Amino acid sequence: NEHRVVESIFTNQFKKQINHPHLKYHMSPVSVFNGDVLLAANGPADNTYLLIGDATGHGLAAAVGVIPIYSAFRTMASKGLTVGTIAAELNKSLLQILPDHMMLAAAVLEINTHTNQLFVWSGGIPNLIIDNGQGRIKTIIPSFHPPLAATSEAEFLQNIEIYELVENDRIYLFTDGIEEANNQEGEMFGEQRLLDLFDGESEDLFEKILSSLKNFTRNTCQDDDITLVEFSYHGLANQEPVKPPRADH
Repeated sequence: NEHRVVESIFTNQFKKQINHPHLKYHMSPVSVFNGDVLLAANGPADNTYLLIGDATGHGLAAAVGVIPIYSAFRTMASKGLTVGTIAAELNKSLLQILPDHMMLAAAVLEINTHTNQLFVWSGGIPNLIIDNGQGRIKTIIPSFHPPLAATSEAEFLQNIEIYELVENDRIYLFTDGIEEANNQEGEMFGEQRLLDLFDGESEDLFEKILSSLKNFTRNTCQDDDITLVEFSYHGLANQEPVKPPRADH
């Protein structure tokens, strides 16, 4: 019964964090509780904030460790803070809470529909990918920083990367559970196999990635949390109105 109660709390909290018409995601935890985290929030000026994270380990311990960033991220996004500032504040919070051996590999993004720009702070997470909406890679964004909670407040760097976006660009984010997934022979899926799926002829690359991963890992046991995210960019003139989160009573 305690297990069901805790699961319900996590489920309800997660549902409040993901609400955007241009966002697709797939999350597959090893156990009931997910050590991966995915957050989305609307900023004050038609901008969208995303966070993808992968906590050390998996299961209940990893999931509980990152709970404090849920509301903090949403609050800072609503104020329109820069992704570097958000990352610094999350780093500070996690340093105060997590044990020394735990950290959160993460990327914090702001998609700005006024300037058609993507702002990224990325630490310890696999490369982000931007394609042209048809599966042709335009940009690969590596992590330039250590994970959150791996660096002291004094040593933390807020440096960000800025990229130009055009209509229908797609941003792909994922945790290392995809690249490190094994087949029956013990071979990893790997980064190159993932990049090869971007053939320039795939309108539904999201499903293509999931299908390829499923076929590769057939008849094997999943040993790490898996998260895949696709965000389709549409400029301000083409934005659908984002509905406010439903108030649960």
